[in-house]
Amino acid sequence: MICWHWRGTVFTVDFSFFAVAALVAVRGGALYFLLLFLACLLHELGHLAMLLLFHRHVQTVSLCGAGALFVPSAACGAYWQDILVSLAGPAVNLLLGTAFLWGDRGSVSGMLHLGLGLFNLLPYARLDGGAVCRSVLSVCGCLPEQTERLQNGIAVLLTVLLGTVCWQFRLQNLPFCLMCVYLLWIQLWESYA
Repeated sequence: MICWHWRGTVFTVDFSFFAVAALVAVRGGALYFLLLFLACLLHELGHLAMLLLFHRHVQTVSLCGAGALFVPSAACGAYWQDILVSLAGPAVNLLLGTAFLWGDRGSVSGMLHLGLGLFNLLPYARLDGGAVCRSVLSVCGCLPEQTERLQNGIAVLLTVLLGTVCWQFRLQNLPFCLMCVYLLWIQLWESYA
C-alpha cells in the first residue's frame, strides 16, 4: 500500500486499484479505461461537492479495487447528511448515464456511468450503498454491533440472490461475480478480524 499525507488529508493507494485498472485496460483497451476513470472521477467529485456543501473536510482518500473512497473528518454531520454525501456519487453517474443513453442508446460512456452508479448502490461495506445502509440502520436505532451484523446479513443475502439470478438467467459476467464475492469477503473479513 502506498500512503502519503498532504494538508491534513491521508492519501492511500492499494495494490488492488492497480490490478483492477490493468484488468480493465487489458479487457477493454485504453479508451475503455479512460472512460471508466472519468466516470469514477466524476462520481467522487459528486461526493466531494456534497461534503463541501455541508462544510465538511476530507480526512482520508483511498484508492482500491472497488474504486475510490472519501472518508469525512471526525466532525461529521447528521445522518441525513451522511446519506446525501453517500448518494451524491451514484446520483452523478445515474444522471450522466441517463443523459448519455438518452442521446445515444448504444453509448459506452452512458452504460459505464449507469453501471457504476447502480453498482455503488449495493449495500456492501466499501460501497456507497453500504454507507447508506449503515446510516439508515443507525437512524432506526440499531447499536453499532447490530448494524454491522445486519449489514453483513444483507450483504450475504444479496450475494446469494445475485448469484442465483445470474445462474438462473445464465448470465456469465465473471468480473461482476468476482467483484461481488470480493466485496463480501472484504466485508466479512473486516467484521470478524
